[in-house]
Amino acid sequence: MKRNGAYHGGTAEGPELIFAVRNDLVHPAKKSAKLEWPSSEELTEAWRLSMWYLELVIIRLLDYQGGHLSRLKKGAFSIDPVPWAS
Repeated sequence: MKRNGAYHGGTAEGPELIFAVRNDLVHPAKKSAKLEWPSSEELTEAWRLSMWYLELVIIRLLDYQGGHLSRLKKGAFSIDPVPWAS
């Protein structure tokens, strides 16, 4: 995401980036000169990442231990084990 460079000195990851995009939408800058809306690419990436987190939470609550198809891999259709699988 482009916003990674703008938040936390470029060290922001997953949840911080989602929160940053959300905050830009909900709490825009007061001065119109500083107004910088997230791009459609940033919105799409934030949506995909948040959906992936939600899917992982749901399958974890169901105690699923198998493989899943990650939304984050563009064009690749490989089944990966869930992060908590032993």
